[in-house]
Amino acid sequence: MENDQTQPIQTLTSPLPPITTPPISSLPPKPSQLPLVILSLISLIFLSGMVYFYVQVQSLRKTATTTTRNTQPTPSPMTTNSNWKQFKNNVFEFKYPPMFSDLILKDKEFGSKMTEDFYEATYLDPNQTGGGPGYTLMFRVIGPSTNPKGLSINNWLADQGLNSEGYGGDFTRTNNEVVIDSQSTILQTGIGKGFTEPTEYNLYVTSGNNIYTLSYTIQSNEEGARKYGGNFFDQITSTFKFAN
Repeated sequence: MENDQTQPIQTLTSPLPPITTPPISSLPPKPSQLPLVILSLISLIFLSGMVYFYVQVQSLRKTATTTTRNTQPTPSPMTTNSNWKQFKNNVFEFKYPPMFSDLILKDKEFGSKMTEDFYEATYLDPNQTGGGPGYTLMFRVIGPSTNPKGLSINNWLADQGLNSEGYGGDFTRTNNEVVIDSQSTILQTGIGKGFTEPTEYNLYVTSGNNIYTLSYTIQSNEEGARKYGGNFFDQITSTFKFAN
C-alpha cells in the first residue's frame, strides 16, 4: 500500500488593497459673511446719523437767521402799545406812542391847497444830532379833505399836485396800495436826496367823498430815518380801525 501523502490544501487569498485616507485639502475654510454684514449695517447707521445731524443743524441755522431777521429791536417806546395814547373821531381811531405830545387841533394850514384843520403831535429825541427845528418826529391827522369828483385816491393826489417831487426836485414820492382794516388805502412814502430810507409817510384813507391823511415826518439824519422809519409807522397803523 502506497503511502498516500496528503498534500495540504493551500488556500489562495488575494491581497487586500491598502486602505487609503482621502487627502486633506490645504485650502483654508471659507470665512463667514456675518462680520461684513454687521460692519456694513454699522456704517449705514453712522452715515444716516451724520446726514440727519447735518440736516438738523442747517434747519436750526435757518431758523436762527429768520428769527434774527424778523425780531430786530425797535425803539423802546414802540415795544408795547398797552399804554399808548388814542386818537378817535367819527370815522376812525388809532393809537400812537406816549413819547409824542398829544394830538391837538391846530389852526388851518396857511398858504397851501390843503386848508383843512389838522391835529399835530411831535417828539424830540434827546440824543438827536442835527435834524429839524425842535422836533425829531411830527405826526399829523389832516382832514376831511373834500373829494367832490369822487376820484380815486391816486387821481385825487395827482389833482392836488401831491404826487410830484417836492423840495426843489430833491424829494421822490412813491404810492403803494395797502389794505388796512379790510379797506384799500394808499401809503405814500417820500425819500429825500442823499437818504436811503424814507423820511415821509402819508396814509390816505377815504370816507364817502372825503379823504383823510395820517402824515408822519422824520426830521432827522439817516440814522434817525432808519430808527424811526417804516417799522415804526407800521406799528402805529396796525392799531388803525374804522368806526362801525
